[in-house]
Amino acid sequence: GALISMNACAGNEPSLDGVPPELDGGSSLTEDGARSETDGGPSADAKADADASVPCSPDGFCHLPVPVSDSLRAVWGDDAGTVWTVGAEGNILRWDGTAFVVHQKVSSPLYAIWGSGPTDIWVAGESGIFHGQGATSSSVTFTAAAYVPTVPIRSIHGFGPNDVWFVGGVSDFERGEEGVVLRYRGPKDDAEVEFDHDPIEAEGGGFTAVWGSSPDDMWVASSTQFGMVARVFHGHGDGSGGTAFEEVEIKAEIPDMGLVLSEVIGGIHVPETFIAGNISWFGFMWLGVVWSGAIDPPDGDAGAVVWGNEDNWGENWAFAVRGIHGTSKNDVWFVGETGRVRHFDGAKWSLARVTIDKMPFVEDLYGIWGGSKDIWIVGDKTVLRKSTEVKP
Repeated sequence: GALISMNACAGNEPSLDGVPPELDGGSSLTEDGARSETDGGPSADAKADADASVPCSPDGFCHLPVPVSDSLRAVWGDDAGTVWTVGAEGNILRWDGTAFVVHQKVSSPLYAIWGSGPTDIWVAGESGIFHGQGATSSSVTFTAAAYVPTVPIRSIHGFGPNDVWFVGGVSDFERGEEGVVLRYRGPKDDAEVEFDHDPIEAEGGGFTAVWGSSPDDMWVASSTQFGMVARVFHGHGDGSGGTAFEEVEIKAEIPDMGLVLSEVIGGIHVPETFIAGNISWFGFMWLGVVWSGAIDPPDGDAGAVVWGNEDNWGENWAFAVRGIHGTSKNDVWFVGETGRVRHFDGAKWSLARVTIDKMPFVEDLYGIWGGSKDIWIVGDKTVLRKSTEVKP
């Protein structure tokens, strides 16, 4: 997988490329490359006109214009109208209510984003961690953290402005295996290190994901053996401000094949635990899987739910899963390569229709985030939006 084997720019100071946030609400690119300025607050008529012009699939996935040709890797929103997304070209995009605008740009690929609110945003990637703050979302300014990881940051998750986790690493034949698990607990004096390293780093491998429902329900995952075997750890408060992690066995059994989970890309707790990842065979064949089970089941067998079932699991070869979202055990989504969007209703998986014309939609999808009104999906030159609001 390219996600695991990507090289980091070790030792390079992260930098911003001089694209300041648009303090007047942002700007978007027109078809001829010119910038059209917005006033930061769309009118009701403008929003209605914009919604009417956006093409949508039969299942309600609307394809929004993307101002730059970027491979968008992660998306986050505040569930009140502000949405942020980042890409492999270093662009940080912001939804201004009617369109995405290039809010700021950094000099290296970005893979992860999380925020405690619309004006407190963290982004990270190949060679740095950046913190965005401002009085309003349109005036947020991203600055590079003083600490520069030696490996790419792959995932961010937090529980408030002063409790944020960052994980990353590499696991490949070229660079070997190195991982990092960092925790930010708020601003510190200049003489102190801004991030604390968690002892779970000693378990080795390149860390790929972090998530959790609370500080007492933390999860991290890593890939070891040069990206061939995944490990998952569950953490809870140790009573002294730290986190105690224990490894959880994740079985991903496929009939008559005996393959093991090689990569975990994330998870959700709704309150059942679902963990999404991939099985690879010598690094070039992929099968997306979603694990579901109790942490300590009475019979000791947590099991796994495979993408599909024993009758049709073969159709999923070569389509890796890259993002997961859900609101309950009867409403789980994941997205992946070649435009796959799947939904689990508690009994079965179904393939969502995202195509808007006669041509199949095959852009790789990497990130998904959902609030009370919308689901947002991002990928290669792609932003999809699906309304989930129940209207009277």
